[in-house]
Amino acid sequence: MAFFSLYKKELRESGFAALILTLLTLAFHFFLYTRITAHNYQFIIGSVLAPFFIFPIYFLAIGYRTFSQEWNDRTIYLLKSLPRRGYTIILAKFLAAATYLLLLIILAGTTTWQIVMRTLVDFGPVMPVDLTGTSIVNIVFLTLAGYLWFNLFLYFMAQIACLVSRVYDRFRWLITIIVFYLSAYISLRIAGVLAELFNWMPGLTFQISGIGGAEEFTTLITIGSNSFLSLTLVILGFIIGAGLLLEKVLEV
Repeated sequence: MAFFSLYKKELRESGFAALILTLLTLAFHFFLYTRITAHNYQFIIGSVLAPFFIFPIYFLAIGYRTFSQEWNDRTIYLLKSLPRRGYTIILAKFLAAATYLLLLIILAGTTTWQIVMRTLVDFGPVMPVDLTGTSIVNIVFLTLAGYLWFNLFLYFMAQIACLVSRVYDRFRWLITIIVFYLSAYISLRIAGVLAELFNWMPGLTFQISGIGGAEEFTTLITIGSNSFLSLTLVILGFIIGAGLLLEKVLEV
């Protein structure tokens, strides 16, 4: 029950900012939807992706704020008093962030799809190739999977940088920046090593087909399942490592 209480607490604390971002995104997409014409539809297609460049900045800020705000509000001592391990606190914050990230991606993805479909119906293909429905689904799945991991990666990097900076009394912003870049570099290196270790695992193959010009084409994209496994292990390592660091900082 304590874990779900922490999870709900994180949802409440981040809910207002996530709601504002969601409403702004929906309002922006509605504005674009109502402004599509034969003269600007290509510009609209490019502009519709703008929120997806804002989301990483939001989760980068949330990752840092998730603990800095605890210290500023003195609620960090409440966490210290809870009979929970550090990794459960990190996991609760992670699940809350992942929940809002999935909701944002689903909502923004749905409205983006509606704008693109209306453009296709009214003005025809907006790309030099005509892809099949299955190919579009595969491309969307691969893009969103990578985008999801990228945002969570930024979230954890900012969170770890914040925790490390709290060990020191001076130069916290400088320490935060250094730790952020170092932890990102080390994490990517570790993920690469793990991917090599699990290189024997079968890959995931996606078929992309369509018509380009006057010719049909088919392209196979193979992504090693070792990559997904290594990224999953890195995220689990983040949770455990950040939990141990939190216990050290709080002297649990």
